[in-house]
Amino acid sequence: MPSPDFFYQRDRIDLAGQARSDLAFPGLGQAACTALPFRPLNICIITQDFVGPVLNGGIGTAYMYAARALSEAGHKVTVFYCSKSCVNETLEYWRDFYAKRHIEFIPADDIDVVLARGPMTSVMRLPYMALDWLKTREMEFDIVHVSEWSATGYLCLQAKCSGLHFQKTRFVVKCSSPLLWNRMGNAETIADVRSLSTMFMERRCVEMADYVICGSRYLLNWMVDQGYALPHGRTYVQPNVFPVGDIHIREGESRIVEVEELVFFGRLESRKGIHFFVDALVNLKADGFFDGRQVPRVTLLGKVRKTFKLAPLIERLQASLGIEVTVYQDKSQPAALDYLKAERGRVAVMPSLMDNSPFGVYECLAKAIPFVTSSAGGGRELIAEADWPDVVFEASPNGLACCLRSILENGCPLATASFDFEKSLSEWLQWHLWAADQPASERRAGPDGNLKKPLVSVCIAHHNRGALLRNALESVLKQTYRNLEIVIVDDGSTDGQSIKVLADIEKSAYSFPVSVVRQDNRYLGAVRNSGIAQAKGDYILFMDDDNEAKPEEVATFVKVAGHTEADVLTCCSDTFVGFRPDTEPDKSRRIIYQGENLAMALMLNPFGDSNCFVRREAVKRIGGFSEYYKVGMDDLEFFVRAYLSGLKIFMVPEALYWYRINQTRMRQSQYSRYAGRVRVLEPLTQGMQPEIANLLRYASGMCHEHGQTTGSAANPKGRIKEAGRRVVGHSAGLEKLARRVYHRLFNPQR
Repeated sequence: MPSPDFFYQRDRIDLAGQARSDLAFPGLGQAACTALPFRPLNICIITQDFVGPVLNGGIGTAYMYAARALSEAGHKVTVFYCSKSCVNETLEYWRDFYAKRHIEFIPADDIDVVLARGPMTSVMRLPYMALDWLKTREMEFDIVHVSEWSATGYLCLQAKCSGLHFQKTRFVVKCSSPLLWNRMGNAETIADVRSLSTMFMERRCVEMADYVICGSRYLLNWMVDQGYALPHGRTYVQPNVFPVGDIHIREGESRIVEVEELVFFGRLESRKGIHFFVDALVNLKADGFFDGRQVPRVTLLGKVRKTFKLAPLIERLQASLGIEVTVYQDKSQPAALDYLKAERGRVAVMPSLMDNSPFGVYECLAKAIPFVTSSAGGGRELIAEADWPDVVFEASPNGLACCLRSILENGCPLATASFDFEKSLSEWLQWHLWAADQPASERRAGPDGNLKKPLVSVCIAHHNRGALLRNALESVLKQTYRNLEIVIVDDGSTDGQSIKVLADIEKSAYSFPVSVVRQDNRYLGAVRNSGIAQAKGDYILFMDDDNEAKPEEVATFVKVAGHTEADVLTCCSDTFVGFRPDTEPDKSRRIIYQGENLAMALMLNPFGDSNCFVRREAVKRIGGFSEYYKVGMDDLEFFVRAYLSGLKIFMVPEALYWYRINQTRMRQSQYSRYAGRVRVLEPLTQGMQPEIANLLRYASGMCHEHGQTTGSAANPKGRIKEAGRRVVGHSAGLEKLARRVYHRLFNPQR
């Protein structure tokens, strides 16, 4: 099978350039068309949404049924619940509950490292938690299922594409509910760094997957429109799994149900059409439809989104219809279905503005629950086309009003599925055997594949930190990779200690060739360019003299470079305080980057640190580093130029070096705090229409002025609290004074 690495564009097609009629996604049965003998597989599902600790939700319901089906078929199933949240019973209860059903349910535990604080940490914690756990069971699983939602599997997939881990594991990404799609459906803006991070990683999860499975063509077409590079030949449309034993068809009963209660069934938010539901009923009342006719009971059955204001809608509905509206927000998935089935006259109404492959429709079809649903999204793909005129309505208040008028007058027909539940389950199970039987992705060497051990030049930037330079040099000399040369570029050091250290290095003999290049003080861009000019290696590892390489850094970079064909590699790092990394290990924090998320470059650096590994010819092709004196963000500007020039950039999800903090940085003295930001804007705005270029400049300025580059960027309350802490810090008596004022106002007797 083709490599899953999304860099290999010859294994993918750009579907965005095709006409919509040309987009054809096969079902799983078309891939696994040959029956294979059964063999038990070891299958893992990684999710933060699962029925039990989570009351309800489409992703959790789909994975719960999938786990059951796979387990009942004889496979070993492990569910890594990537969360500590439990709103129902306890996590120990659900561990025992699923164990009785032969499913290993493992709640998340603390990760083995402390992550550094920063604007990306909140979104990277979940993917890192999944990677941290999965690495402990690396050789165990044949297939791993994970949703693109929240990018839980991002770092796991990044680790596989790097060639470092999971080479024998097939990753199946379920397309469920991308954040951008959700925001568009709820008519919400993108106004925070975390959203940009999540949207990037969700798309990459789909693009890096070994296989992609989606319940609807609709969502895949949406992804194509948004520029996703879907895996060619490995992207499937298949209905979600539903155990045949849970299907209940009411034999001998009328297929027409007299409506006694309308139940809004779904999350209570704009995207699910709650406004349409209220408007349709209010309009029917205003048109006189209920004159002389009994108003049916109205129930809202679903969770309320935290930011959604439900109370005004309920008040409007009750005032218009003159009835009490019942709201159930805390029913679990089984309890919600029990409620719908308890009385035959209850009709589920699902007026979504956009939906992927709604599990509410699956459940109503399987349980013979009467329902109507909107034409928006992929819901109607699950319904037999002959039933569309009766149960599928146009996604508008008027469309829903016409549908409600019809079913209230004539009864609601029971719809039938467009697919056979039993056949779909059989195809799904057979496909797992087929997928596990495919050859694992083989490592493929890039252009340097004939160079088994390419020469690597380690270029160390130095300025007036002789003692630290010795440590940095020592860390390079301890590398497990031995085909190295070391180039130290001194940027005009003036202190006696540094000058002596440089002289001693030139006189000493080392296991690798070591050279010292001296130049006038010209700052970091010029330092790195001098290193490029002096280097003889096929690859260059750039280092600053205050950081230290871990022993496997170069070996790891060389391996990943050969596997990915990347031109520029970055990685994570571990921080340390003091003279050596082992001085205060309890203060170490891990810095995690995302990779080539260009959308975030206006606000912060998602690519990685200047401690990067580059192909020498590639970096020379784009002219090396730009040279500005005492202007920061040289690394971010370089990564942006490299990306826009077509170089392939990859972030290795491993901490390969030690990053020193609380020391004088080479970039501390700058002419302007805005200069680096302007520097990054230059390659971004080059060649753009002036108006668009100015829009980017404006956006960058607004982000910088309003704190969007800080760790609390997406948290206004956090910024307020931080400002308060600073005030208190500058005035030790302010808090005491505030207490006195409070007591004087509210406790006058004192």
